Amino acid sequence: MKKLIQLFILFILFNNSSYSKDLLSLGLEVNSFSQLKEKRTIFFKDSKFFNPEKDFNDKDINDKTINTNYISIEPNIVYQFCCDSNSNASVFFISKLNDASNKLTNLSDKQVLELDNTFQPIKLAVFKKTKLDKFVYITDNNELIFISRDDKSQGFQYLISKKIIQKKYSLKSLENDFFNSPKFKQKPWNDGVTALSKDSISISTLNFTVIQSVSTEDFGVIVENKSGNRKVVITNKNFKKVFYYGMWDGKRDLDQADQFLKKPVLNIMPPVYSNMFKSGKTIISEKKPNYNFQDINNAIKKIETLNQKLLLDVKNKEDKFNQIVNAKLEEEKKKQEQLKQKKADEEFQRYQAEQKRIATEREALLEKKRQEQEALRQEALAAKRMEYVKYGAYIVVAILAFIAAIYFKIFDVFNKVLKNIFAKKKRFSYLDVDQKGKCKKNKNKTLGYWLADWANSYDDPKRAAFNLTLISVAAISLSWWFFSLAGKSGNKDVEGWFSFVALITTGVGGYYMYKIWNGIIEYHCPKCKRIYAGEVYSSTHIGSQQRAKKYRVRDDRTIRFKDGGTSNYTVERDETGVEQVDRYHLKAKCKLCGHKWEYNSSTATRVR
Repeated sequence: MKKLIQLFILFILFNNSSYSKDLLSLGLEVNSFSQLKEKRTIFFKDSKFFNPEKDFNDKDINDKTINTNYISIEPNIVYQFCCDSNSNASVFFISKLNDASNKLTNLSDKQVLELDNTFQPIKLAVFKKTKLDKFVYITDNNELIFISRDDKSQGFQYLISKKIIQKKYSLKSLENDFFNSPKFKQKPWNDGVTALSKDSISISTLNFTVIQSVSTEDFGVIVENKSGNRKVVITNKNFKKVFYYGMWDGKRDLDQADQFLKKPVLNIMPPVYSNMFKSGKTIISEKKPNYNFQDINNAIKKIETLNQKLLLDVKNKEDKFNQIVNAKLEEEKKKQEQLKQKKADEEFQRYQAEQKRIATEREALLEKKRQEQEALRQEALAAKRMEYVKYGAYIVVAILAFIAAIYFKIFDVFNKVLKNIFAKKKRFSYLDVDQKGKCKKNKNKTLGYWLADWANSYDDPKRAAFNLTLISVAAISLSWWFFSLAGKSGNKDVEGWFSFVALITTGVGGYYMYKIWNGIIEYHCPKCKRIYAGEVYSSTHIGSQQRAKKYRVRDDRTIRFKDGGTSNYTVERDETGVEQVDRYHLKAKCKLCGHKWEYNSSTATRVR
């Protein structure tokens, strides 16, 4: 019972985690040590890098940090293991890095560490005394799953949370800033915490915390924390029987609930507590994960086993390092200390550049947040208008006008906003610099035609075609549906307006669907598949021929009467003529990727 109460109090402090549907989605699976291949081991302290053959007499060499880099059987996946030789803590990262094997082999020690700004972190595991303390997993959708262990109570439990990463993290910033930044601290007013222990499972929502015993103890708790008031319902573990209900100050022992809570008569409670009871059962039934405490423990034991083998491997490397250093110290006792390697002004400039970069990123994040809030406000207004469609034709017209504005203007407006944002300041980042220090070429070339530029911004323009097709079909269907509803209302004016909207929507939607599919089928680069990107730079006439062809012609004729009157009429007839076909050999070049290709075309004209 006391463990359940302690678990609940812990959830009041940490209830901004999100629910994970299965154990695999937590990302706890890792490669075994046999599946890892060492590529680079670095010995350093701060910005000093140690070579036992040269730096053996450095005073900081005994306080070194060891960074070991491994590649796995998965392509471009890097394991980074780091530990301080004088500390009981260790950490390893799992990250994505293109051309990882080549970079880890050929770059200098400093450049390898600076790859932290290029790595795409996937997983982070922090250990204390070889036991997993914190685990972070960033999904492909840029969602963050956070698992931490609390062993203050008799047993220990895991908190599982999910958040959206709002900025790009390097490995060092993720390790140092994530757990200290107020932006990512778990707060009691945030939604979605799932906690597991040996004896119970707890799930927290925005206002509710539900605790269910999974042991032999028949106990369950439902707590509503709203507007400073805390209501509690005590049930059995299956949430089928209510024992006590009432207000709770959060301090009194729930084992003594009979002293300060009410006991329902014939299981009848006030409606507010009855609704709490129903909500608690719903939350635990809908959000209870399909894994248990032991499942997580088994997965974490594999991570701890990997960590122990990494520690042993690092220990062996450190012993070899120290043997070389000690041998060199004996040989070079009389040599002078090496010159200082860092300059204060360079360090200051680096600090200023980093601060400028952080300020620029912060400004961009604030602007993005403002745009997101404005978009949410506009969506809320649109949803509110949609609720009143059934009450009148004018509301329906307003909703259609809103949809049409989004359909015709959203891409141009979004492009203009992005141009305005990025035209003010040019950011410099190490991400835009290659190994030789040269800036990367801009890959986001445009054609000046919004439909082509929008489709080409996708990895595959076909995705844009499908999206535009779905949007157009939905808009056309919705407009004609509203037109049919307006026709049933009997209001001719409203019916006329909706017929106009439906025709415009059909025409515009059909035109842009034709343009984008015509570009994908006919007018695209054979190499990069970008539409409307070809430019003909050479045309050669390769021949022509004439052939007979039947044409449909009209003759205007006039009948003159004896009284001076006339009557005009038209006669249609078939006429055999001569058609000339000219053939050309064309050379084209892609404006985006520079690919060149050749093809033949022909034109046909009637010879008179």
